[in-house]
Amino acid sequence: NFHYSDFYLLYWACTCVKYASWKIYETNYVFNSMNNFFDKSDLNRKDVETIISDTLKNCDDGELYLEDTKSESILLDDNKIKNSSYSSDLGFGLRAVSNEVVAYSHSNEISKNSLKKSSENLMSTLKSAKGTYNHSIPKSNKKYYDNINPIEEKSLKSKLEILNKVNEYLRAKDNNVKQVTANFSGEQKSIEIIRSGGETLTDCRPLIRFNVSVMLEKNGRKETGVYGIGGRQSYDSYLSEDNWKNVCDEALRIASVNLESKPAPAGEMKVVLGPGWPAILIHEAVGHGLEGDFNRKK
Repeated sequence: NFHYSDFYLLYWACTCVKYASWKIYETNYVFNSMNNFFDKSDLNRKDVETIISDTLKNCDDGELYLEDTKSESILLDDNKIKNSSYSSDLGFGLRAVSNEVVAYSHSNEISKNSLKKSSENLMSTLKSAKGTYNHSIPKSNKKYYDNINPIEEKSLKSKLEILNKVNEYLRAKDNNVKQVTANFSGEQKSIEIIRSGGETLTDCRPLIRFNVSVMLEKNGRKETGVYGIGGRQSYDSYLSEDNWKNVCDEALRIASVNLESKPAPAGEMKVVLGPGWPAILIHEAVGHGLEGDFNRKK
């Protein structure tokens, strides 16, 4: 396991191909990758390592970043499954650093031609580079999540069954329930980083989310409660019967509180402030709302 600190990636190497800036902090790097990015490519690992080393030989830092993301979403609304979707994104980003100059190139096609073009672009940008590559990486033995694919660990049928149970449970619990919306979203992201000299870091990141929204109606008034759970674990870690019922109960509780809520008093009030932070609190509580007058006049 590695801690790859102060490692900035200014690219998403996916089909979306958009730029982003972020850090990897003590993530779960292992040497056994769960995804071979070159299985369906005309590239082999030796070719890739050679291209990377040639590209970065006079640079201070840099790497090839590969990402394969699979995601799903299932939505229940109005007593029926309204939507289900699945997507798969694949791509790479190549980065080179020389002094204060950082060059990037990315593609959603993993092939020898696309990687060579990216390499040529970087070498053209940093043709005067005369640095020494930094091979030092701080290490960490911390492991935050398992190498699992939550999408494949639970069948679509079982996910649909739970969503229908959520709908039935909430409607049976309170006669004021008028609408139930529940959804699952899951993701598995495989990442590989190849540095100059062939050093390889890999990470497999699971992620799931379960949300419930309940609308209550009483005497013509409608209010909604929303609650959800999720994390880098399998669906089963969150969707045992007790867990999904707790999520439903909390969403229903929030909606019930909102349904019985009373308008906050308005008008002039006496306020006593002590020294120090109270002025900041007043600004946050009232000041931002008063700033809205400017937009309202427009």
